[in-house]
Amino acid sequence: MSASTHSELPVERDASDGASEGSCAPAGCPAVSRVGEVIGDLEIESRIAEGAMGCVYRARRRANGERVAVKILHPDAAAEPVAVERFKREYETAFGFDHPHIVRVRGFGETPDGSYYMTMELLDGEPLSSILSREGKLAPERALRIVCQMASAIEHAHSYGVIHRDLKPANIFLERGPGGTERVKLLDFGSVKLQLETGPKLTAFGTTVGSPSYMSPEQAEGLTELDPRADVFSLAAVAYEMLTGAVAFDGETAAEVLSKILRGTFTPASVREPSLPLGINLVLAAGLRRDKASRTGSAREFAEGLLRVFGLEPDVDGFASASLEAIRGALDSRRSRDITVRVEQESADDEAGGSSAVVWISACAATLVVSAVVAYLVL
Repeated sequence: MSASTHSELPVERDASDGASEGSCAPAGCPAVSRVGEVIGDLEIESRIAEGAMGCVYRARRRANGERVAVKILHPDAAAEPVAVERFKREYETAFGFDHPHIVRVRGFGETPDGSYYMTMELLDGEPLSSILSREGKLAPERALRIVCQMASAIEHAHSYGVIHRDLKPANIFLERGPGGTERVKLLDFGSVKLQLETGPKLTAFGTTVGSPSYMSPEQAEGLTELDPRADVFSLAAVAYEMLTGAVAFDGETAAEVLSKILRGTFTPASVREPSLPLGINLVLAAGLRRDKASRTGSAREFAEGLLRVFGLEPDVDGFASASLEAIRGALDSRRSRDITVRVEQESADDEAGGSSAVVWISACAATLVVSAVVAYLVL
């Protein structure tokens, strides 16, 4: 599946929230909707999303009434061997995963008119991209939990030698649960490439694999042999956006964005959002390093570093499953301890006849900020 198809989400949605049934805006979308068709045991009920490569429909299994999402290739894409191979790869890759934070793919087949489809679990929620567009930055507790859940999913994929290659907010789905809870579901493995793969390169149909603002420098250079650190870079870019409300690498054109990625130029997160802990700059910089040899080595390691800089235990699995209230409480407790330590230090300084320690700490902090800004320009 090409990088242009990431609005294709297995999400149940009203027709008013997106495209209406029976009409497809993107080029390549079939003139006639498949709503009402029966494909095997599946009765197509409504269209819920679409892209240049295919449409996603809500369907009902006639045998048991179960609702599922069905992604169907457009006829023009089905006529392209590379597109078909990529679609099959997405199915084969995702079907092999059994992880709470990776969308569950259930089946694959051919339509009567010669196209292809896959069935997936039907999710209730919305992509992270929609949430960021609406809300801007996220509360730290929410961002931290999302990062931990993403890290868990990414590490699971990496353990099978699978590099996602296109991690971005549109591919990070937040499934709604009871009581306002939410759970990350990682989507769209159509851009994956197995680390040990020797088969054909699938880049002829569609666009560049990867999304510019979240693309690793290796991908920006056009390299196809990637390792897990490419996904770590993308994870760090997503974390930066969640915590600041701005993308790390922005520009008027894709070329400008890629140039910034290749030069390693971005504004320190604490400059965009002063309420963030100062150490956040170092953690994000390590994940966004231009040189992969010096970049954070794994998604879990990145998540652990992020937890530490917020003063939390580096328990990725624990915080991935924790409630927002529990994480918020842990953060508040840490802030209270920090305030207590500072007040005690200032009191001790006053008794000693000055506040030199506080001034010294402030001077060191200012030096770190300047050093961090310089580091971003030379990484």
